[in-house]
Amino acid sequence: HFPEDPHKTGQDVTDLRASIMRIDVDHPTRGRGYSIPADNPLMNVPGARGEIWSFGHRNPWKMSFDRQTGDLWAGDVGLEVWELVCRVKPGDNYGWSLVEGSNPIHPEWSPGPSPVVKAWCEVPHTAGASITGGYVYRGKKFPELAGRYVFGDWVTRRVWSIGIGGDGPGPLVDLVAPTIRVIAFAEDRDGELFILDYDDGSIHELVPNDAVADAGAFPKQLSETGLFADAATQKPMPGVTPFTIAAEAWADHATSRRLIGLPGTGSVRLLPGKLPVEGSMFSHGLGFPAGTVLAKTFSIEMRAGDPESERKLETQLLHFDGRHWHGYSYAWNEAGTDAELVPAEGRSLPLLIADPLAPGGTRTQDWRFLGRSECQRCHNEWAGTTLAFNVEQLNRDVPAADGGRVNQLRKFREVGLLQDVVIEPELSRDPCPTSRWPGPEDELPRLVDPHDRSAPLDPRARAYLHVNCGGCHRFGGGSVPHVHLNFEMATTDLEVVGMRPTRGDFTIPDARVIVPGEPHRSTLWYRMATTGPGRMPHIGAELVDEEGLKVIREWIASLSIDSSSHRLVSALVPLDELAEVAELLGSPMTAAAVADAVADDRLPAATRELVLDAAAIADPVVVGLFERFLPPK
Repeated sequence: HFPEDPHKTGQDVTDLRASIMRIDVDHPTRGRGYSIPADNPLMNVPGARGEIWSFGHRNPWKMSFDRQTGDLWAGDVGLEVWELVCRVKPGDNYGWSLVEGSNPIHPEWSPGPSPVVKAWCEVPHTAGASITGGYVYRGKKFPELAGRYVFGDWVTRRVWSIGIGGDGPGPLVDLVAPTIRVIAFAEDRDGELFILDYDDGSIHELVPNDAVADAGAFPKQLSETGLFADAATQKPMPGVTPFTIAAEAWADHATSRRLIGLPGTGSVRLLPGKLPVEGSMFSHGLGFPAGTVLAKTFSIEMRAGDPESERKLETQLLHFDGRHWHGYSYAWNEAGTDAELVPAEGRSLPLLIADPLAPGGTRTQDWRFLGRSECQRCHNEWAGTTLAFNVEQLNRDVPAADGGRVNQLRKFREVGLLQDVVIEPELSRDPCPTSRWPGPEDELPRLVDPHDRSAPLDPRARAYLHVNCGGCHRFGGGSVPHVHLNFEMATTDLEVVGMRPTRGDFTIPDARVIVPGEPHRSTLWYRMATTGPGRMPHIGAELVDEEGLKVIREWIASLSIDSSSHRLVSALVPLDELAEVAELLGSPMTAAAVADAVADDRLPAATRELVLDAAAIADPVVVGLFERFLPPK
């Protein structure tokens, strides 16, 4: 159960760790209190411990036998990306620590004596973070659950069922509202299920609930939510407060306006930094009252550069029910008078934008209204759930009523939107507790605007990576292990500098996630620059952010250069032969330098035309760098 398995025990069958064992305690042998069944799967493997029934587990947490079939089921706690449900068979190898489910961890390490098998079900860290194994339901109280595996999650408190048939588990089905911290399941002699709560040691029975919430009761029109006095003009209701943030995520040329609505006279509590608080209601130092709503409205200029052509596209809501945040999207009508609730699965809207910088003067793009389950991929507990309404984003100067400037945190504290929590010393585990928090705003964390060129380059780049990548690329966020880009980590501590990529090097010679001084040998830069396979981010944006890409390019180039690395000379001379262009586009690294020259408009018109003609028929890895410069046809 080491996070990264430093002793390489996951695939080592000469010891018992990372395995499920099968022993006979009724027939002990001399020197130990059990014997090993002769038909255990590894009995004839040289050097293997005969007790092992299955191996390659990271941290199995609760297992049970299906009382009807005898199949063994186990929950297996993952590292950063997946939680697993295993249908355990003799000799199975579940891959730890070569992989964590489908996620590579140490693919370069030697495997055990049997091939890796896929877990029956993988639960992403946006849904669960510490799985608790359960039972295949064989009771009579719930016919709809017959023959389904019921299990839960200790962190998110959710309880699900999945299928066990030959066609796979199917989707996760939520059974009850998240309320208790699920530490174990139990069944009685009739096969009915019970759940044990870790927090208070109580035992809960699953019973039918006829008072099913009316899912259709959520407002169908944005104007019915109570957030706006006038939806068309975005005039908020009294008690609904606009706020701004320091660093906006790239949203395919769209801009956003934000609001927070609090119930009654409620306020957001500023929690002491040292107070040991658990539970999802506390998001990175802030405690929200039940009923809080955060709203973000996206708009886009239909004629790029013309504010008069701005059109409202979408308003996203986060609603806090007292334990969990739930996401909803509203699509604006073309007239901009109101917005309609988007179906749970989401949908897309094709847009045609007049843009002189786009090939042919027109930019085509699809605006994606994310489904409600997709919202949870970013708005998860690991990333702080609210993402924008937090100390580091709000800690900035904004216009004051007297025409001057005032810190936004201080302003919100003065009007009661934010309220300090006073902690008595005896309630804190710290010997010198902070009684009030936050302190002076200049001592609090803050992000800078990535596009404010008056600010230093390093905090600008780190802010950009934090808001665009750090939701997933942080511990527990669901990214490749060690690829952590949240701003809380110092640049000098980033393990991605010099790290070999585990998810593809795009044929870049001697690629690294970040090569100091060499953006075009850095897969981080490449993933941001390409529109082909491997593009990042996976969700929320489809187009390349040219300005953001320049910030990251300059930042990587500014990092100290490792003496073992070689520099790419990217200065380009005017070219007049297609053969010369094809040679430059023959390597992803030199092609990346050419793509930068196109983006920066550093090439003569004739050279640019030659480059784009050649790029359109180049290797797919290269084409991905140039598609954004080519007409859609």
